[in-house]
Amino acid sequence: MLPDDAKPAPEPEPALETVCHRTMTTAPENYYHAEYQGRIIYFCTEFCLDAFRADPERFYIAHSRKRPK
Repeated sequence: MLPDDAKPAPEPEPALETVCHRTMTTAPENYYHAEYQGRIIYFCTEFCLDAFRADPERFYIAHSRKRPK
């Protein structure tokens, strides 16, 4: 068994983001969410959640593009 100082540091958990790539600053249960293609996606506003529900495929494609570098 390795001493505590010889153990590798645990990997940090990835920051959760909304579908539009905003970093979530509070617990996920404080955000609007929906299931899409077997996973939970989060929204900043109820308006965006409603827009997603109206046409999930179109909304997700338009809002989940990678951020420009």
